[in-house]
Amino acid sequence: ENNIETVKKSATAYDTKVAGVISTTPAAALGGSGGAPLALAGRVPVKVTNENGSIKAGDLLTTSSKSGYAMKCSDRSKCEGAIIGKALQPFSGKEGKIVVLIALG
Repeated sequence: ENNIETVKKSATAYDTKVAGVISTTPAAALGGSGGAPLALAGRVPVKVTNENGSIKAGDLLTTSSKSGYAMKCSDRSKCEGAIIGKALQPFSGKEGKIVVLIALG
């Protein structure tokens, strides 16, 4: 919170401090060497959970209470400022990974 050069996994549902998605395949690497590959835009794989129910393609995603995972945004008022992006694939399991179009907001 006091160190603007540090990122960590979110472990809070609807976290408005979300700044991007740590990704093994970011579209562009920003910042200095040694930092986490933070995706700020583009299509990237994201870990998801069914905490707010099944995900359909087109659903907005936000942070979940499970560290490092996203969930469907089921309440737009809670998601304001905590959006990670838009699901490009459906997901109906408990936990898994889907491709997401990163669109922070």
